[in-house]
Amino acid sequence: MDQKLDIAVAEGEGYFRITLNGPYFSAEVAERHRRLDRIAEASGHTRFLIDVRGVAPRASIPDVFEYVVHNYPPRPDKKRTAALDLAENMVSARFFEHLMQNKGRCYRLFLDEAEAIAWLLSDEP
Repeated sequence: MDQKLDIAVAEGEGYFRITLNGPYFSAEVAERHRRLDRIAEASGHTRFLIDVRGVAPRASIPDVFEYVVHNYPPRPDKKRTAALDLAENMVSARFFEHLMQNKGRCYRLFLDEAEAIAWLLSDEP
């Protein structure tokens, strides 16, 4: 049985925050992705801060690639996502960032929360 993924949400000033703790990549990854999509849509926001610093274990590069290919169709939209992660996760996190941007998503990765929020609330690409 999979361990529980904890999802905490909060309204920010002009954005919606989603914080994840626990395992994300597991046998239930597709359902976890759909659940996050429903949460984001229900928020009514277009700017998201997603904190994945508490997600463990991390997926391999091939698993990240497969996840993005299966769960993110090319769909440029008006949503902006700033992701917070830890320095030790940068290899797979940067790969995910590049895949998302190649899919036409407005997605950036940050180590610093203040920088992430500043970018999120700006119109900077």
